[in-house]
Amino acid sequence: MNKPEQGIPSLASHLLAMGALWLLLLMSAATQWMPHSGWITVITTSIAVAQACIVLVVFMRLKSSSNLLRFVAIFSFCWPLLLVVFSLGDYMTRSPLRWPW
Repeated sequence: MNKPEQGIPSLASHLLAMGALWLLLLMSAATQWMPHSGWITVITTSIAVAQACIVLVVFMRLKSSSNLLRFVAIFSFCWPLLLVVFSLGDYMTRSPLRWPW
């Protein structure tokens, strides 16, 4: 019999990842009925990050890929965060504009 190639996830790991993604989707949908506060943003962002990590590790096979590909994937994953942080830093440190007239 042929052995499965190393680095290719098995059907069980794909099904486990799909189940975890469905569970996180249900959790994300359930936050609709929670009272809106600052913690909702933290909870939903954490759920989204967990979903993205599952997709990166299982379906994009980053666990068994080269170091360069891992670096590019992690940098691409963090790039929107850097854009938001620098944009908010610029917005929050500006002084209010005075009317010229």
